[in-house]
Amino acid sequence: MWLLALLGAAQAAPLTLDEVLARVDQRVPQLAAAEARLQEAEAKVLSKQGAFDPVLSGKGSVYTTKYPRSTFDTSLSSQTPWGPSLEVGWARGIGDFPAYDGKYETVQNGELYGTLTVPLLDGLGYGKERASVDGMRASQAEKQAALLDMQRKLRLEAAKRYWAWVAASRALQVAEDQLQLAERRNLAFTREVELGSRAKFDLLDNQRALLERQSEVASAQQKVFLAALDLSLLVRDASGSPVVPTLEDAPTTWPDLAPLPSDARDLASLAWRPDRSKLDAQLQRATIEERRAQNGVLPKLNMTATTIQPLQDGEPNELVGGVSFQAPVAFRESVGERRAATARVVVAREELRALDDQIRAEIDAVLETRRLAELRAEAAREAVERAEEVLVMERRRFELGGSDIFKLLLREEYTAKARKSAIDAEYALRVADAAVRAALVQ
Repeated sequence: MWLLALLGAAQAAPLTLDEVLARVDQRVPQLAAAEARLQEAEAKVLSKQGAFDPVLSGKGSVYTTKYPRSTFDTSLSSQTPWGPSLEVGWARGIGDFPAYDGKYETVQNGELYGTLTVPLLDGLGYGKERASVDGMRASQAEKQAALLDMQRKLRLEAAKRYWAWVAASRALQVAEDQLQLAERRNLAFTREVELGSRAKFDLLDNQRALLERQSEVASAQQKVFLAALDLSLLVRDASGSPVVPTLEDAPTTWPDLAPLPSDARDLASLAWRPDRSKLDAQLQRATIEERRAQNGVLPKLNMTATTIQPLQDGEPNELVGGVSFQAPVAFRESVGERRAATARVVVAREELRALDDQIRAEIDAVLETRRLAELRAEAAREAVERAEEVLVMERRRFELGGSDIFKLLLREEYTAKARKSAIDAEYALRVADAAVRAALVQ
């Protein structure tokens, strides 16, 4: 029995903000999409790294014309991240070779060969393959930061929606309390009018207030329902389906707020912000493109060294050296790419500098907003206490005949207004607190 009681108590526990924030994960479609984009970037890094994978090649030909011959060539080649490439292989060409095709002729057992190609200008140290891999890694870091930044923003949005739902449920309680006062008084006034001890005017005035309060309750119920639907889009079950919280899930009191860190205004380093990390990754990618573009302006000058070893006794080893050169006459394409890359670096650097200023201003703003919201909430709580004290006095005066229904209804409205203002102030305080923690990425 005691176990069932504990389970029932656990089920009746109100939904907390921590529980809501804990569900802002890949079950939310926006975060699932951001996670998929990160996985796509990781896959692209792997794909670009394939440029440095060893490549096995092979080809063979058989000629049956007046020069019957056959050739076969297999090799393993690899491009290094630093520019030079290496190819090793075995070739065999036997038969009757014409003069124009004699370069493919080998001894009976074929020959081993190895070729080293070294770019002396464009491509040495930082070729396009390496730049492409580094660029994809920067893009991966950008997607990772974008995922964290989206989670930060969605957690802030979830906090706003949670507190809006709590505020709506508290406002509904105020409206229901007001309606219950009018309903109880309506029963008493009806009996008194029937007995002739109460003027019908008081009954009619109270009925007017009762109908108005019924309308306010219906309006408050709608706001609670819509707030719960809005919150459910960020509160999902294990399958990812939205979970609409019920009125019974709402806390009946405003929970206390955790204290802010003492070093909240310490902005010596802004690196913890994922939106800043995102722009920093964009700057890294632009810098990579600029570095590669600066190399791309250089001509293509390659040096090759090949060694050939026939697989037959007495055949000497052969060494072959070579140089190749290629360059456009005007370099307009390369120069244009370099200027564009330099401009992108400037853009990314200035956007990052602007974001740093924005983050500093944002943190100052949310801290000051929270401070003022706390002062507002304290004043609103005291206003409710005073309004309730006055209402008790006014009700006593009415019972003793020293007041009338108009004044009593007015005092009730003033008290309800004070309670609603306090709800708005508590909501504003908790939204401000959530904004501070989002700005500080806590």
